[in-house]
Amino acid sequence: MLQARVRPSVEHQQNNFYRMLRVIQEARRLPSPPAIVARLTELLADPEYKSKELVSVVAMDPAIAAEVLNLANSAYFKRAAGPTGSVQKSIETIGDRQLMQLLVARAALGLRSRILTGYTLQEVSLWHRSLTVAVAAGVLARRTQHTAWSHAYTVGLLMDIGLLAMGEFIQEHITAQTVSAEAFNLDDFEVHWLGIDHAELGRRLARTWGLPPVVWQGIGYHHRPGDAGEYSNLAYVVHGADAITNEMVGPLSAGPVTAAVDPRWMQVVGIDDEEIESIKLSVEREVTAALRSLGATAT
Repeated sequence: MLQARVRPSVEHQQNNFYRMLRVIQEARRLPSPPAIVARLTELLADPEYKSKELVSVVAMDPAIAAEVLNLANSAYFKRAAGPTGSVQKSIETIGDRQLMQLLVARAALGLRSRILTGYTLQEVSLWHRSLTVAVAAGVLARRTQHTAWSHAYTVGLLMDIGLLAMGEFIQEHITAQTVSAEAFNLDDFEVHWLGIDHAELGRRLARTWGLPPVVWQGIGYHHRPGDAGEYSNLAYVVHGADAITNEMVGPLSAGPVTAAVDPRWMQVVGIDDEEIESIKLSVEREVTAALRSLGATAT
């Protein structure tokens, strides 16, 4: 760990405090997801929810309802019965789970206009990578019943939101670091130079946005699932989804620094090596379908 090798000076700690305030101020400029994301996440986490409840939630937001109608009547779904003007029939056409995935993913589409600096992925690739993590988390949750899939999906999509606020600040220190890169993982690197890591920043943002505690805690512990306490099941599922995504589309990094992977995640979640390739195929299919229905590209 970094702390065991270098003891930050008082001046360094003071500078970090001011850097952290700047990062938090920048984070507050990020657009918050629509309130419907929180309501859908909690509703679909309840195994006994009723479809009429889902219709009521969607119908409460005219813009979302119009979008659902437009999506159900699009060429992608090719309704055999012809066009519909019913929210309920539209949801039946799309499917509850796919509706949740598409609405949450579309809510995050606006973040593609934010330029990600300091890290190796560009902003569109970050969105695509986040979508892949979200889908992988949902697949793991459904296969293992380790946590609610709607919680896993939402956390997977939003867990790296803090990167968008930190990029320009972390870029200043990639070449300025005074300790060998091998001494850091990504979280230590961020804390050393900015006083906060992107997981904690994302946790604070999600809490400010009014998302359920299980979501913002899952975001906060996605790199440290063993420390997540009552949220460890969710945190390990998302951590595992992140590891799978690393293999599929590559990891996020700041210069040579990447996030550490907990080697226990497969054991905790309850899958083995033989299942990984099957999971990857499922994730690839679902991501491709989501991109098509969203009208987005894979980059």
